[in-house]
Amino acid sequence: MLSYRVLRHARRELLEAALWYKREQDLELAREFGASYRAQLARARKLPQSGQLVLGLPRDLHLEVRKFFLERFPYTLVVACITRYAACREPGSTCREVAVHVFLVKDRRERV
Repeated sequence: MLSYRVLRHARRELLEAALWYKREQDLELAREFGASYRAQLARARKLPQSGQLVLGLPRDLHLEVRKFFLERFPYTLVVACITRYAACREPGSTCREVAVHVFLVKDRRERV
């Protein structure tokens, strides 16, 4: 399983969203939101390539970005895998030397 770093902004966004669901909706919905976030984070760590690939990024960034949608909620977990070493960037490489950064993005889809 990959190690990862959840960025400060993502942690703040997660807390604000959970508090909003608790305050404006109900405690059970806030719990479901947290569970959905944890499930997608676990999926991203275990199977990072199972997320939807974000296309159109410059190749020289050596960056792979995947999106994991939180079920029922208008949020997307965005995972950026940054390859650290040139040898790992070769096609077909199974190298796991990557830095993984996690973002939480509110999207425009209304759910729940």
